[in-house]
Amino acid sequence: METEIRIETSDDWKKIPKVVVDPMVFRTADVFLRGLKGIEKSPDKKEPEQMWSAIRSNIGSLCAFFDAVILEDRLPMYDYKITFTPDLYHGKHTLVELCNRDQPVLVSVTVGLEAYRVVKEAAIAALVKLPPVPAGSTADILREMSAFDWEWRPDLWRDETRGSENEQRLDAFRYGGLLFSGYSQLTGADHILQHKRARLYLAASLGSNRANDEEALFQELARISGESGNGLQPLCELPQTPTFLPYLLKFDDESPEELLNRALALRNKSFVKEYRGWRQAIASDLDKGRVSVKWEKEINQIAAAIRKELKADKQCNVTLSLSYSGIVPEAQIEKELNLAETLGWFLRQLPGRRYRKLLMRMVIAQREYTRVDKHLNKLWRAA
Repeated sequence: METEIRIETSDDWKKIPKVVVDPMVFRTADVFLRGLKGIEKSPDKKEPEQMWSAIRSNIGSLCAFFDAVILEDRLPMYDYKITFTPDLYHGKHTLVELCNRDQPVLVSVTVGLEAYRVVKEAAIAALVKLPPVPAGSTADILREMSAFDWEWRPDLWRDETRGSENEQRLDAFRYGGLLFSGYSQLTGADHILQHKRARLYLAASLGSNRANDEEALFQELARISGESGNGLQPLCELPQTPTFLPYLLKFDDESPEELLNRALALRNKSFVKEYRGWRQAIASDLDKGRVSVKWEKEINQIAAAIRKELKADKQCNVTLSLSYSGIVPEAQIEKELNLAETLGWFLRQLPGRRYRKLLMRMVIAQREYTRVDKHLNKLWRAA
């Protein structure tokens, strides 16, 4: 497989994996995976609390990164070394080294000048139509760009003037999202945006109808995962749809690198491949503007199973004698089942439906975390 791709002609876009990841999603993961010790080795040493604050405000980006690593075959990195300095201390991309150690997950993409010019002109035309950045967001965005060493200064003009330094930086931030949206359109790919950037754009310019429809489809699961069994209100924002990060954290790895290795190992698990195929089938329907009744029914069944496990009396048990026909020939199995787990247990035994078990575990893990940032902070400072 190619690990480096250069785009010069319109035909070259066909080589790109069908997903576009915002560079700030990659950068959040890059800084998190280095850990505190990696940050301290940088010649331009950053204040640890400033770096952690930037990571904490981008937990949604970390979720997007780990989901993409697990669910996508390969992830293109468009001109990443132009957007950010090559590395914080030894001149290489730690993120690429860690992700591509056993298989080519990350692909470096360089867009040639002519191919870039076409997308740039469309992005600038869209940029000038955007409303001003909300005053409450300006300081937060600039602080984050500084913490993450955002060095990209594209040649953007404001009515023949460059504007102030801060205006240039904010323009670059928003322009980057528009540019990557253009790449997404040219490749027919999904566009995984950094949450902050997504909130800044008008739905008409960068919104995804599929993403909105998907959130509506998974609304009940999102409601369950947003509830807390101990009555505490979750203090960190997680995606509306089920995400892998809380599930990964439940294994209590001791460093960000171990967490990444667990995610990379999951890529090849058969039940994850089933889950990936199931999500792709849903996405295919949503792209056609429909929400199949079978998907809605299945998701509602999973939601009912989760609620049953979470709320039923843990002490009330029954004994069932089950005969498996065609699954385990001539086998009689007696199993004492907790009523709280009964429906979920039946769902998990269905052949070809192991992704249901995975989805249930993801939702329950997400529900248990009211402060996922505390666990992430502990990992980051330990590395």
